[in-house]
Amino acid sequence: MSPPEPENTSPTTTADHSEKNEKKNRRAHRKSRTGCQRCKERRVKCNEEKPTCFNCKRHGASCVYGDAAAFHHGNGGFHPIPGTPTYGSYTSGIAFEMKDMALLHHWSTSCAATMSTAPWMSQIWQVAIPKIGFQHPYLMHAILAVSALHIAYLAPANRRDLTIDAATHYHEAIMGFREVIAVINEQNCDAMFATSVINMFYVFAITGRDDDVSEPNLTKELEVLDAKWIHMVRGCGAILVPAFDFVSRGPLSPLLEIGDWNTLDPDQDPSEHDGRLLALKEIWGNEQTDQERNAAYDQTLHRLRQTLHWMDHEAVSGSRISWAGPFIWLHVIPGAYLELLWQRQPPALVLFAYFGALVHRLDGFWWAKGWGRKIVGAVDKFLGSYWRSRIEWPLEIVGLCEDAT
Repeated sequence: MSPPEPENTSPTTTADHSEKNEKKNRRAHRKSRTGCQRCKERRVKCNEEKPTCFNCKRHGASCVYGDAAAFHHGNGGFHPIPGTPTYGSYTSGIAFEMKDMALLHHWSTSCAATMSTAPWMSQIWQVAIPKIGFQHPYLMHAILAVSALHIAYLAPANRRDLTIDAATHYHEAIMGFREVIAVINEQNCDAMFATSVINMFYVFAITGRDDDVSEPNLTKELEVLDAKWIHMVRGCGAILVPAFDFVSRGPLSPLLEIGDWNTLDPDQDPSEHDGRLLALKEIWGNEQTDQERNAAYDQTLHRLRQTLHWMDHEAVSGSRISWAGPFIWLHVIPGAYLELLWQRQPPALVLFAYFGALVHRLDGFWWAKGWGRKIVGAVDKFLGSYWRSRIEWPLEIVGLCEDAT
């Protein structure tokens, strides 16, 4: 039996032993698991005062409380535990205020119902999209931006402040959207698609507003011919391409429904006013100088006839998304036509006036109010009297015939 090892009684060991006893006698510190996210990230004690803890109040920072169980600590901060519902990296520092809750309430009780006339779509706008927004703050900001603009439309006396609120939320939505746009996957595809669709409504609602007197009237009138808003609307299609398979299997799949769009042939089954559109081909049909340009016009005209046919059928059956026609057209027209439009080529502008006549059919939607009239009016103002006979039908549709004479 080997003797016991001698006890180490060196000064260093004795000191360590005393320190251990002292630590043992100290009152144990309870690690807070319910502190705010900022205190957790900085590894400082949070006093958990709500709505703003002492540390965040002191530094003037946003104080956000979240589910601590959904995060684990690693190098570089807190990261989602695999398989746990999270709010993404963009959530850090996000704080919604009471007035934002008022905007969300308005969306749920009023604004969402204005997004579509089809009863079967109401559940998507009122329930499904906000539910996705709770998981993806950039989508929630987009919702609140459009909700603020809707209230501004209903209460013009508060328009300035509400428009500022809308712009603030829209900025946050775009910033968050850009953080995740590089990687589209099954977890974020619905949020990104919904944000893109709501972005189209925002662009329509905010562009060319009559109450903005910061620019000359002519500049504002011609703004609807600008490339910027068309690029923003077409961005939805760019998002949809890689996300289509995911979205088509999810809760937002009805928003992808375009019925028989791809099989419609206006040559075989022309709409009531198809002859008016076909007559436009005379403008460029006899010119053989630029076949590529003429092909762009031909393709754009065919898509316009297709859209008119599609919208005529929707007006009778009510089985389609009533506002989708003009948006589909904006996504399927060739890029070469857009170049011609931005060059202000007269045939391109004439075609765009006819597009304005179709947009006028959306005049019952608050976000599209006056848009068709603005487009046709801007084309007429730019082209002048020489081309007026070519856009007589659009002028008549939007009620500008008397103004044009």
